[in-house]
Amino acid sequence: MAALERVARMAAADVAEQPPAGAVRGGKGIHLDLEVRPEPGTETLVLGGELLHRDHGYLADVPAFLMSGHEIVDQAMTDGLGSFRLTAQTSEALRLCLLLEGDHLIEIDVEAPGTG
Repeated sequence: MAALERVARMAAADVAEQPPAGAVRGGKGIHLDLEVRPEPGTETLVLGGELLHRDHGYLADVPAFLMSGHEIVDQAMTDGLGSFRLTAQTSEALRLCLLLEGDHLIEIDVEAPGTG
């Protein structure tokens, strides 16, 4: 999976240069609605998001990856409405990575509700 390999390489190269929590890097004109919530009765964190571009509307078929350090813990592609859903253990330090056309990588540090 070429997109997976590109994201892993790009994100691993940027590990030492993380933006502040919640900051978005790259992707001008991009709007991301992101919901982070614990799954009731479990140790699982659920991330649901919708990705839009101000000029082009919903962004479909965008690879979305949830990373912990250099490891990809979950992955998905945005659907026709730019939506995606990812899960991980609540104890992991997480980073959401979205790979847009032209290898533009958006990274967001993810905090579990109540930890920030």
